[in-house]
Amino acid sequence: MSILFPGIIHVTGEPDSGKTTFAIECGVSPDRMVFIDADIKASAIVNELKESGNSFFEYIDLIKKIADKKENEIYDIVIKIIDDLEKKKGQFDVIVFDNWTLFENVLEPYVEANLSKFRQKWSPMGQIKGAQMWQSSFDLEAQILNRLAEISPLVILTTHLKPEVRQNVKTGRQIADCKKPLVQKTHLRIWLHLSKDSPEPIGLVLKRISKHTITKDGIKTINVLPRKLVPCTWDKIREYWNNPIGNRKPLPEELLDEYEMSVLDGILTEDQKLVLKLNLDGGNLDEEDKIPDENKFADDVVEKVRKMKEDGKSIPVISRETKLNIPDIIKILEQ
Repeated sequence: MSILFPGIIHVTGEPDSGKTTFAIECGVSPDRMVFIDADIKASAIVNELKESGNSFFEYIDLIKKIADKKENEIYDIVIKIIDDLEKKKGQFDVIVFDNWTLFENVLEPYVEANLSKFRQKWSPMGQIKGAQMWQSSFDLEAQILNRLAEISPLVILTTHLKPEVRQNVKTGRQIADCKKPLVQKTHLRIWLHLSKDSPEPIGLVLKRISKHTITKDGIKTINVLPRKLVPCTWDKIREYWNNPIGNRKPLPEELLDEYEMSVLDGILTEDQKLVLKLNLDGGNLDEEDKIPDENKFADDVVEKVRKMKEDGKSIPVISRETKLNIPDIIKILEQ
């Protein structure tokens, strides 16, 4: 089996949702795969491959290489890795960088420490200069991503999630831990989250791939994937590649729930994460945490909870202030 399509893929999502597994199951045999390990997770995979008489074309333990190194040194180490891979172009089909954020976060400090390499003149005003450095780091990342795409037919970059912060205040939302260049340069972006029905994750397609056909009216673009993949596996993606969704109406299993819609809209709230967790836990909640089957709350309690929610308070805050447990609050709000 070979790669399904070339380009850069970004895989993000919840902890233990299968980001690394998804990356290495892209259809390329290990001996045609470069794995850059910046998350210490692949060592077990390497050992399993060795036991079966197989190995990656190249496995790079980046964590070991950059131990106790500063940002400039980390940058130089990764660029040296890319330089070496460029000399071996054609000997591998995919580069997996797990996770990309570690390297991405050294680019802005690298620019700051090497200003003369990026601009002849910098603003004397601190705020403007900071914006200029930020933009230069974006430009640098875009150049490196372009390089990787030229070296390897397929590049898969993973990232974790991080709390969204605006004006130094956490919003209660989570977003992919990556910067604008990665969003712009990728051909496919997928957010993995756990499924309550299967060990295989659900995939929310943040950026879709497309096919192009020639018709009598010219070029026609066809969407390959729906916004939701159940399960999110390469076998499922191949099914859609052979039978694209196009502009048809989504099937029931392709429809997004409220939680998934919020992910695509970039507004994953703490409240929605709590609801999702309860849904995933199903019947495994502790007895004291189970959501009651009937309304056992006084009208004034219900009114107070709803008013607090309307005022913008989160479910954890409402729980602390009313002494109600979280499942009860969710039950009240759903009535």
